[in-house]
Amino acid sequence: MSSMRDLFRHTLAACLLCLTSTASAAVFEVPINGGNASGVGYFSGWKCPPNDDISIVVDGGSPIPVPSRVRRNDTVGACGNDGRNGYISQINFNLFGTGVHTATVRQSGVPFAQTTFSVATFGTNFLTGASATYVLNNFPSTGETATVEWVQGQQNFVIIETNGVGGEVAIRYANDLQCNTSGFTSTLSANGYTWSAFTGNISPYQVVTGRSTLGPFVETNSTTCGDIIYPFTLQIPSGRAYVLVQTFFDGGPFLAIEDEGPITLMNSAPIPPPAAAAARGGAGVGAVDATGEFSVRAD
Repeated sequence: MSSMRDLFRHTLAACLLCLTSTASAAVFEVPINGGNASGVGYFSGWKCPPNDDISIVVDGGSPIPVPSRVRRNDTVGACGNDGRNGYISQINFNLFGTGVHTATVRQSGVPFAQTTFSVATFGTNFLTGASATYVLNNFPSTGETATVEWVQGQQNFVIIETNGVGGEVAIRYANDLQCNTSGFTSTLSANGYTWSAFTGNISPYQVVTGRSTLGPFVETNSTTCGDIIYPFTLQIPSGRAYVLVQTFFDGGPFLAIEDEGPITLMNSAPIPPPAAAAARGGAGVGAVDATGEFSVRAD
C-alpha cells in the first residue's frame, strides 16, 4: 500500500510539473495583457518548439504572418534549446482604431496565447504634419527630467534627452527695459525659480537643477507698462552658466538667453548688447490694459 501511495505522489508531482512547464512554454509579452498600445509598435513573445508558422489574429480578423524562431537567450532554460523561440512583428496600432482589442497568437492555426489591450488614436491611421517637444518633470524619478519629441514615422513620442539628479546650470537675470523712460524693478519667474533686477542691473545667479529646459516665463512689475508673458521654453544644457536678458527688440519686450560658458566661469560681466542677446529667445506678450510704453535702457 505504501508503494502505491509513493507511486501516486510521484505521478501527481510529475503531472503538476508537466502542467507548469506547458503553461510557461508560450508567452505573449507585448502588448501586455490589460495594457495600452499606440502608434507604430510591435507584437512579440516567445514559444518553445514547435514554433514555426506563427500568426496573430486581432479581433477575429485575417491572420497576420509573424516572423518566428528569433533568438531569445532568456528562453534557453525554459525551452531547453538554443533560444530560437521568439516571435516579433511590427504593427501600426492606429489601424485597429480607438478602443479595446484582443490579439490571439497561433502556431499552424492553433491558438496558444492571447492578450487584450487598449488603443488610443488621433482619429487617423497615420498622423502627418504634427510636431511637439515636451519636458516631463520628475521622471523617471523625483528631480529628474526627460524630454520627449513627436516622431512621425513612429507615430509616437520618443525620448531625446534626459537630465538626472545632479545636473546643474547657473542662471542670472538682466533687466534692460525701462517704462516711460524710467527704470523699474522686474521680477522674472519660471518653473519655480525667481529672479529680480532693477533696470540696468543683473540679479545674482541661481543654481537650477534637474532641468534641460526653462520656461514659459512670467515677468511682473508695478509699472503702467504692465506684466509680460514669455510663452516659450529655452534649452539649458547642464554644466553651463547663463544670463537671461530682458530687452527691447523688434518693437516690443524680448527675453533672450546668453551662454556665459562653463558653470565654473560664473562672472559679473555687463549686460550683453541687445543684438547679441536676440539670437536665442522670443518676444513677450504684454498686458492688454497697459497704458505705459516699454523701451530699451539708454546707455
